Amino acid sequence: MKKIVIDLVLLVCVCHIASGEPAKSEQGDFIKVYEVNKKVSDFPEKEDLSTPEAAYATIMRDYMAKGASGVEWSKISTMKLKSTERRTVSPEMVQNYLNARIVEVRIFKERTARVFAEMQANGTTGYDQRSLFFHNGRWLNSGHDGLAPTLEAARKTFTRKCERIYKTNLERMGESDTARWNRPPIDNPEAHLQPYVDFLKKEGRQPHTFMMKAFKEHELVTMGEVHNRPRYWAFNAELVRDPAFAELVGTIYLELPLNHQENIDHFLSKAVCEKEIVINMLRDFMEWGWPCQPTLDFFIAVWETNQNLPEEKKIRIRLVDMQRPWEKILDRKDWGQYNVDRDFFMAQNILKDRRSSRGKQRHGFFITGMGHAMEEFYYIDHTTPHESAGWHLKQVLGDQLFTIFQHVPVMTNRGAVSGRLALGLIDTAFAQLEDRPVAFTLQNGPFGTLAFDGMPDGNIYGDFRDGYDAYLYLVPLESEIFSPLIEGFYSKEYTAEIDRRNRLMNGKHLDENLITPGGITTLRSSFWGQPRQWIRRLGPENAWHHGDQWKIKRQQEHLANVRREELTTELDKIYRGIREIDPTEQSWESWENKFGFNYLTMTRWDVMYKWWCDVTKEHPLESVEYGQLSRNNKGLPQIEVTTTLKGGITFSKEFLFEYDALQDSWQAQYGLDLHLDNKWKDFPETGEIPLS
Repeated sequence: MKKIVIDLVLLVCVCHIASGEPAKSEQGDFIKVYEVNKKVSDFPEKEDLSTPEAAYATIMRDYMAKGASGVEWSKISTMKLKSTERRTVSPEMVQNYLNARIVEVRIFKERTARVFAEMQANGTTGYDQRSLFFHNGRWLNSGHDGLAPTLEAARKTFTRKCERIYKTNLERMGESDTARWNRPPIDNPEAHLQPYVDFLKKEGRQPHTFMMKAFKEHELVTMGEVHNRPRYWAFNAELVRDPAFAELVGTIYLELPLNHQENIDHFLSKAVCEKEIVINMLRDFMEWGWPCQPTLDFFIAVWETNQNLPEEKKIRIRLVDMQRPWEKILDRKDWGQYNVDRDFFMAQNILKDRRSSRGKQRHGFFITGMGHAMEEFYYIDHTTPHESAGWHLKQVLGDQLFTIFQHVPVMTNRGAVSGRLALGLIDTAFAQLEDRPVAFTLQNGPFGTLAFDGMPDGNIYGDFRDGYDAYLYLVPLESEIFSPLIEGFYSKEYTAEIDRRNRLMNGKHLDENLITPGGITTLRSSFWGQPRQWIRRLGPENAWHHGDQWKIKRQQEHLANVRREELTTELDKIYRGIREIDPTEQSWESWENKFGFNYLTMTRWDVMYKWWCDVTKEHPLESVEYGQLSRNNKGLPQIEVTTTLKGGITFSKEFLFEYDALQDSWQAQYGLDLHLDNKWKDFPETGEIPLS
């Protein structure tokens, strides 16, 4: 389904309104826009949060220019910060803040505003981007995106992010938003499911055969994946080993660093398989490297296949992602020259190669993340495209681009899982066919018309068929594991290099328990090669029966019938974790999974974990006593827990519980966050027991 891209500016009325009253846009409540054209210094020197532009002027004059502390910022922000330290601001930057010229204000859903101001910083002129959220009659600071090079770039950023900013601030304020998809309960689930099952029986194809047909008919086939899936990478290798593959496909394009192209060419040309060449390339991908054994196995499969092919039929591998020459990155600023728009960069590299004489000989196969692969999704205005690599490729290749979507859970780009696609409807359909592997087109049939809900953090809109041409299913989500580690990937020299990269990029050394090959291997082994962590957050397969409100319904049922024994069972898991905590055997990321509890820390899980590791090293857990079940003022269950550590150290904390419908368990909160308690946070260093 093709859409016409229209500049958002043409769809809104941009008016000169100095008063701050937003103009009505032609899109109703989507985004309202008005011009301001006033400097910060033109506003009265008083705190004024009554309009977005007045709030911006207040923030720049009284907070940015004065180096306000976190506590001071908390007074006028949706975020609550505890830092009391004020920062030094140079006279030059003070003037830059005061001379910032507010150009334009955009307001989304009446409550989320973005102020664009032309200003200078570090010798550069650009457009400052500050978000504000309307709450209790005041426009509060809610975030900042720095300088955009052009006003148009700033506008596009807000269009991409406005929905996410809006929802984040609703959560901060303890408010709820209406369901995005508006999926109602299904009166007759069996009848609703039947068209999907019938379509699979009629149109579903054996995946290998389906892919070979796609390679034959399209110049470029793109596999939109979730990374580190052994079964899917084995499928890719299986395709390569088919003698028909090399007849159809001459080049494989991979989302890996371009600066290693010569090394990979050398690897493929060698008479002996020197896999260390590939491993060194994978070590340069991201700060921590990419120790994925199935990815390495795929390279080996291409090398092995080429051994039996004549020179003119050998398969090429082209690395098309941004360069990451770590040996040249000696300072944080060095990174900037390699940091590019990866989607545009990958697409242009592929198109350039397709135009070359070698690229034209046979078709291409591009393997990349599903977010890069998507073709024609749009943001909430339904006119601004999500400019993925797939979108760029589609503009040039048209129907000669064929994109496959791998079955996944609902998953953010950072890996946070929040259920099943279409509330489990798709999983249910596959289960009806005994979960056998299947591939099928999305351009006709009921699956393609489902609203795409695969990347909730992307804030993108469209049906599955808008983003992808076909769907691939190999195994149930519950049976998947994360890719195993490449053996020996973390050598002594490479471990030191990882520490250098983290210090360079993040400003801090690795934890002392990690700066060894064994330490990093232990950390990574906590999830690499293990069952997928998403298994705990898939939710029920039949959530689609109940529609978007299924979580609320299930939470209400459990809240009404909660028993003390349920909650103490969860506390038992937590305190077993504390009793057996060991940073040499588990990382902060795997601790919760190892002991099977469900805890929500208020901030910095890694800091909380370190606090407990440091304390229990000298003061192991001796006993724990659970109080009675009660409820807080919102009706949520709570239990006071008294903890006793060796040395007569005792403290009591209230654990609050909310029902987590995705994990089908109670989630505990607050009780472990001693790293945030002013009385106890410094105890691991001082060893001084606070006075009661």
